Amino acid sequence: MAFGFAPAAQKKKKWTAQGRTGEKLSNKVVFDAKTWNSFVKGAPKMKVITVAKLSEQFGITGSLAKQAIRELADKGVARPVVHTSNMLIYVPVAPVEVEEKKGGAGKKGK
Repeated sequence: MAFGFAPAAQKKKKWTAQGRTGEKLSNKVVFDAKTWNSFVKGAPKMKVITVAKLSEQFGITGSLAKQAIRELADKGVARPVVHTSNMLIYVPVAPVEVEEKKGGAGKKGK
């Protein structure tokens, strides 16, 4: 019987980063006119406004999303729910109408 040839001592797994590369995002660092207009129209309609949601929906970086949230709060469009150094959670001030008013009288009493 030979000593020192335990299965664990023979080979160790080598951990490499092959195949584990994530998808590289090319988010915008500054607002252009088109992105800013879509942000001004779209952000107040969100139920909850966070850095991650803004970054993903509008294709902007996290630091730009933080500045945009502060801009919304300064204008009075959003109010803070949670405001820590790590997490900014805001909600719109006025609730957004889900359905637009239609020209008919509607169904009442049924």
